[in-house]
Amino acid sequence: MKRITSYFSLVFLCITVFVHFSAISGNPLQIKYPFIWSLHLISMISLVPVILECHKHLGSNPSFRQQWAGLKQIRHLFPNWVLLLGLAILIYVSINFIWFMIQQFSTGGTPKLIDGKYFLMSKQTVIREITEIDYESINANMLAGFSGHWIYFLFIAFAASSLRKND
Repeated sequence: MKRITSYFSLVFLCITVFVHFSAISGNPLQIKYPFIWSLHLISMISLVPVILECHKHLGSNPSFRQQWAGLKQIRHLFPNWVLLLGLAILIYVSINFIWFMIQQFSTGGTPKLIDGKYFLMSKQTVIREITEIDYESINANMLAGFSGHWIYFLFIAFAASSLRKND
């Protein structure tokens, strides 16, 4: 089961990295391939084995002290390079999220394609008509914001299933 989880996480981690950097470069893949949003669900599912293992070690309702002790134990389970890479990815994801939120607030809405025209909408109200370039740019930013988190979740699943010292 660990091997399947490891391969599953690694394959989707590679796909997600490709999707993320495509989105950052301005290529809104989700317009052409809407199934890319299934990576959101896949990244969440990949964490299930990690959560179950934590639950097995910490119990169903651990105190804060038990949780802190559990985090300290994690340090000893992985090589230093895995911990540093995980920290680097976490920092990158945090910066990416802040950038995503700034961009989302500056646009003020969600892009929609209605009858061949592009609109910026808030809830069901049209804010203004936008160009195709704006439509693609806003969609690419949205994908970049989400896919950064997917990278982190899939890295955690991959590291937990295959990069431990005792494996």
